[in-house]
Amino acid sequence: MSTIHYLDKPFKKALNLDKVTDQLIEILYDFLPAIFSFWSLKLAQSRFNERQSETHPNWLDKLQVYVGLPDWVITEEQMLSEEVNHIKCPFGLLQSITDSTESGINCAIPFSKTDSLTGERYTVLFHTNTFDLEYHAQCLDTDIEDCTYDFENMPSQYERLVLSGHKHVREKTDYLVQRLIRSKIYRENMNVLKTSIASCRQLANGERELLQAFLDVKNIDEKSIHEARRIYSNLDIDEFYEWASDHFGLDTYYEDSEDLVDHVKSIFRIDNELSEVCNADPNGVGIYLVYAMNNVGYMLVYIGISGKVSGDGSIKIRRGGIFDRIVNGKQFGMARRVSWKHKMKADGISCPQCRQHFINYLV
Repeated sequence: MSTIHYLDKPFKKALNLDKVTDQLIEILYDFLPAIFSFWSLKLAQSRFNERQSETHPNWLDKLQVYVGLPDWVITEEQMLSEEVNHIKCPFGLLQSITDSTESGINCAIPFSKTDSLTGERYTVLFHTNTFDLEYHAQCLDTDIEDCTYDFENMPSQYERLVLSGHKHVREKTDYLVQRLIRSKIYRENMNVLKTSIASCRQLANGERELLQAFLDVKNIDEKSIHEARRIYSNLDIDEFYEWASDHFGLDTYYEDSEDLVDHVKSIFRIDNELSEVCNADPNGVGIYLVYAMNNVGYMLVYIGISGKVSGDGSIKIRRGGIFDRIVNGKQFGMARRVSWKHKMKADGISCPQCRQHFINYLV
């Protein structure tokens, strides 16, 4: 960030209504990390403005978000009273920047809540990034179309909230934020579970420094270390649940030990076979991007291609298409269906995510 801008009225309105202005781009540039070039913002501006003339607008172009706010700012009132510098802009612009640079941008979504005591409405800020917001926005549209989750017991909202989503931005935003909140709680859940398991494992190994810190004692003797090993090495699932609940609040996320076991089973079922979870087109051609997701976020780790365009313009499809290329293509000396599991475990990657870009979009 090279310049701090003190804007007169940035809080309630974006600097633009229908199109992104040069003024907005210039100010946004100074709020973004140095990895973003000015030209990447100009390119996104051009794409955004071009979309505004389309017959069916993208509702994310109408969603206004804040950029530049630290995550300790949780309400608009706090943002205003403490005069925290920021800028408000359409999420669709940030989405275009991320699509062209493959780099995420932190942002905050304003949404309404009701005070349980006074009944008054106020604006809360949910902090996220462009990768997560775009992903959950896509999942939200799938939920609406399939009538699942929040839309399971209501008439179809597809025509109203998907085909005409730009007319119901506030309502879609509320659904989107609820989805993001559930995802955040799940991540917190997993962090607590992983911390509990890692702590128990290290205590069972008799690590002196950890035992002294955990038990709040100094100069622990060998007899006590041996006893700690015996105790923590022999916890059953019920004892582990009680212990982790007492020390890490595991019971905040799981009702009982059976609930914990059911969740653990569902986690590791996903890790079975790449061929079962890969949804790439077996008759498709194009470029695919592979991202690694860990506790930090998403990171582009691989770019691949399947098929090619001949000199006469015709497209040649390899047998099995992109699906076969991803699942059975070799990487790290083995087919990916085998090697990815080993690589993920070695690098602490919780799951890979592929994005498929078809060649006919690129030529």
